[in-house]
Amino acid sequence: MDNEKTAMNKKILYYMRKQEIGDEMKWKKASIDQEIYMRDIIGMSLLKVPMFVVSWHTSKSIILPVYGFVMRNGIKVIARYNFYDWKLSIETPEQLPDDFIPEDLVSGGYGDGHEIPDCYLEGFRSEWAYGPYLYEKTPKKFTIEVDNRYDVYVLMYMLNHAFHHMLFDVDKDKRTVEEVAESIKEIYEANGVYETYLSDRFGKDKPFEEAYMSPYEVLWSTHCRLDDALREEREKDKSIPYCMAMDIAEDPLKYAEAICKRAEVKRVFLLEESFFKTKF
Repeated sequence: MDNEKTAMNKKILYYMRKQEIGDEMKWKKASIDQEIYMRDIIGMSLLKVPMFVVSWHTSKSIILPVYGFVMRNGIKVIARYNFYDWKLSIETPEQLPDDFIPEDLVSGGYGDGHEIPDCYLEGFRSEWAYGPYLYEKTPKKFTIEVDNRYDVYVLMYMLNHAFHHMLFDVDKDKRTVEEVAESIKEIYEANGVYETYLSDRFGKDKPFEEAYMSPYEVLWSTHCRLDDALREEREKDKSIPYCMAMDIAEDPLKYAEAICKRAEVKRVFLLEESFFKTKF
């Protein structure tokens, strides 16, 4: 059995808390705006999945992220914006229906012979450069260009409804509580839970050591489902002591125990965990 740890993806929120863009950079606001758009509008609101940073590129002398994420239906997306256009490499678990993506939604990479050259895929690894989208017998991997964030939203909305969402069978996960706790710890380690900096958010005269990320911010979907489960249990049995998922999440072992004893919570965790373990 391979005992090597699986490399865990890093969330865009962690990246943003560590990035430094000088105030003299004219495109600073626009760069942060695109990160917030992908993190909150596309990732959290529309798709309800974590948004990761999988690479970097430079435009307007600013280092920008290449985003990687997996939809709940298994579609994998790698995307970047360079203040001019969006490039997206998309991998689907099944073949899309013919003519699924409207031609007027795509500004490049549409149709046979219209593949986008590598040189225009700034920040993409060579293996992320797929061929064009074909409206008939669409390949499971294709790379396209769209003009603006509104078209990105429409495209993500359509793809999110292309297939049924993945559903994990909790009974097939034979790991012990300790093994689940180790996985949680690895996700925490990769996403800044144990990495601190000197914070002055309570005043420059009151600096203190603060972690870049809180556990609940990392495994957000799991946190929300466990919080709901704890509330539902207290409503049924008033003798159960008040407890918040936020507090349990601080200890990976206690968190794993709480997750594993509740099938509906573990199902959410297994899906969210798979996102962190996806190889882009």
